[in-house]
Amino acid sequence: MALVDKLSMQSIGAACEHLCGPDGGIFERTPMIVPYMRDKLGPASSIERALGPQREFVEGAVVKLDSMQKAGTFKRRGAEVFFKTREREGNLPSSVVTASAGNHAQGVALAAAKYGIQSTIFMPEGAPQVKIDRVKLFGGEFVDVVLEGAFYDESVLAAKERVEETGATYVHAYQDPAVICGQATIAYEIFEKMTGMPQSRDSGISVDHEKMAQQYLEGTHPDVIIVPVGGGGLITGVGMIADHYETQPGRGKTYVVGVQSGAADSMARSFKAEALVPESTDMEATTCADGIMVKSASPDMFGCVRRFVDDIVTVPEGAIEQAIAMVYGDAYIAETQERMRRQNETAKMLGEHVKGAGMVDMMNVVEGAAATPLASLISGAVNLEAYANELGRPVNVVLVHSGSNIDRPRLDAIRARYPL
Repeated sequence: MALVDKLSMQSIGAACEHLCGPDGGIFERTPMIVPYMRDKLGPASSIERALGPQREFVEGAVVKLDSMQKAGTFKRRGAEVFFKTREREGNLPSSVVTASAGNHAQGVALAAAKYGIQSTIFMPEGAPQVKIDRVKLFGGEFVDVVLEGAFYDESVLAAKERVEETGATYVHAYQDPAVICGQATIAYEIFEKMTGMPQSRDSGISVDHEKMAQQYLEGTHPDVIIVPVGGGGLITGVGMIADHYETQPGRGKTYVVGVQSGAADSMARSFKAEALVPESTDMEATTCADGIMVKSASPDMFGCVRRFVDDIVTVPEGAIEQAIAMVYGDAYIAETQERMRRQNETAKMLGEHVKGAGMVDMMNVVEGAAATPLASLISGAVNLEAYANELGRPVNVVLVHSGSNIDRPRLDAIRARYPL
């Protein structure tokens, strides 16, 4: 059976109930902010500047801050649901192996340690040090980190060799039904907030900003959701939720648009060709969007993407770096996130862990992968005019900030190239 046929809204519902359900969900919802609203006066945010002349086609722009997860990445969702699903089925493994560019690694390290399971995690030799450090921090005595391979794809091969040697269970970073269902909970939170559904827990939006944003968010339909794409697990989950809501009475169309770096574009090329293109344009190229640097699209994930996604675009390296610099220099976003941090127990806990480990707290920035949605606006890769024309009105856009794990030296170098 193809992977796309193994996915179900019933399984996503179970994941949502476990992570963010009203009766004991274990995660706090990550915040949503509204940096741009049509006809609202105020200082220009990074998103407003990125929109440029496309502003006339946008009613409002929302940012989903999953960069404020405890691991600084959305990947915690899928990892937790993977282990919870195994626990429900009565077959929790005694040990697991995975490969990751760094964010899935943190999610697995956190979840495996919680369940008392030993994890061996393969990461590329050039993985950002902040990600390596946090994997070790979150996994503690339960994690062993192995740096092998120039790219994620090579780390996968090494990890699967270890599975063959040891018989451990492999936790795929994106090509697993439970992992995809976990990532889908991001979209559940977006639709829950933006379609007027009952709130079962505080949204995390700051009190000051709530006064301006609440009226916009409640009852507003997310017309376009822009999502980073590596292997395709996150965007598949988002697309499934969007597809589900589109079939509900009174709901409208939501366009789900993926963004890849031009240095790792095999899924985008496959989508355009309507056939699997197994390799990126330049298999040796590197990118600051290391979290989505998957060089070869898989047949299973391509099938999922074709089913649930409306478009995938690519962005140049310069636009990604500019987006990173713009978010870092955005006083509005920084101030809003800092207020949220003071209200958010998960963010406080991460800050304490980071301080204790002597690491730089990067909660108020986005890493390269998370910057690609904003980069798609900067570069004009996402044509918002076309979506506005299709719907007959200005659109409501949601950008998913998927992670904040970037090394300080890389951030400083980018800021030097793009002073604001």
